[in-house]
Amino acid sequence: MFLRSRNLLFVCILVVAGMAVAAAQESFSLEHKFEKGRTYHYTATANSRVTQEMGGQEMRVAIEAWFVPQIVLENVTPEGSLVLVYAADSARSHIKAPNMDSTMTMTNLIGKRTRITVTPKGEVVKREVIDTAKSDRLMSGVGLRELVRLPRLAAGPVRIGDKWNATQLDTNDVGGGKIVTTTNLAYTLVGQEKVQGHNCLKVTYTGASTTAGKGSMMGMELFVEGTGKSSGTLLFDPAGGILVRNDAKTESETTMAATGQQNMTIPISAVTETSFRLKE
Repeated sequence: MFLRSRNLLFVCILVVAGMAVAAAQESFSLEHKFEKGRTYHYTATANSRVTQEMGGQEMRVAIEAWFVPQIVLENVTPEGSLVLVYAADSARSHIKAPNMDSTMTMTNLIGKRTRITVTPKGEVVKREVIDTAKSDRLMSGVGLRELVRLPRLAAGPVRIGDKWNATQLDTNDVGGGKIVTTTNLAYTLVGQEKVQGHNCLKVTYTGASTTAGKGSMMGMELFVEGTGKSSGTLLFDPAGGILVRNDAKTESETTMAATGQQNMTIPISAVTETSFRLKE
């Protein structure tokens, strides 16, 4: 009897071990999917701490922003890319600086639509403004930014422990010029987790970036260069093809050189934490 029980226990251990191995070997093909006729809402927050030095004086600025972005699938191209329309249901920010402490509702952004064409793997093919947002010269590119950045997904099937890399270019129009940020990202599929009723894959990522560009402001030419690093964790529903959460932290060191009426060099350090949550 004892021997029979021990044999049964041994069989159970083998079954459990076999299930664990099978789970570890399970592969996933990742693609972004959106349903036609459905509106996807997120809650998005961004908290930045910026330190800059100008004329020998240091200035610290804290910026908090809260958005409720929405995404709608407008069309699917013959090549299979997703044509998405982004807009903000609400947008407000709080800025605290030595000479101001103010909370503002960004009415110039609310309801303004941007069309993004993106592949199922998350590579942006095209951006275009549908509704132009009123903004000052330094913020002239704000209408081109999507409020929820879709992660770049692995080109082929992946298993727990697998890694993949991606490079993304981000161009901002600033004062009649352009500033380009190039980010190299390394993703790792680390496990599975159930969140908000979704069976998600948990992916961690790190990134290194470089920034370079030029523009103009108040008669002065501006030249910008810098480096940065980022890290984060995202949760992705592979069955639904939808981003459920994404939390990230970015640190950057940038130098802005101004020439013209005045010549100066302004070092800028920034730490930004962002969070995105799918609203069911």
